[in-house]
Amino acid sequence: MAAKTYRSAGYDTDLSDAEWELLKPLIYPADARRGRGRWRDPNSGRANLDAICYVLKTGCQWSLLPKELPPKSTVHDALARCIAIMQAWQGFEKSYCAA
Repeated sequence: MAAKTYRSAGYDTDLSDAEWELLKPLIYPADARRGRGRWRDPNSGRANLDAICYVLKTGCQWSLLPKELPPKSTVHDALARCIAIMQAWQGFEKSYCAA
């Protein structure tokens, strides 16, 4: 089954192309793979970030995400991964700076 492709909905909260080009290598390194050896689709990552920005800026409930954006569970999981990465980085930074 082919994955659904999401296009920019044109919201003010959407990432600009320049912002996405800065973030893309951090989120999807050149050799990024996910489960079962499938390649990750960078466009789905951009759609997830657009949706995260939408929720953070508007304060809307997850269940009220516009239909043009990925499903709430997908976006919520992406946000949880981002938070986990940031927490791990902060832990590393604290232990490294304390040494």
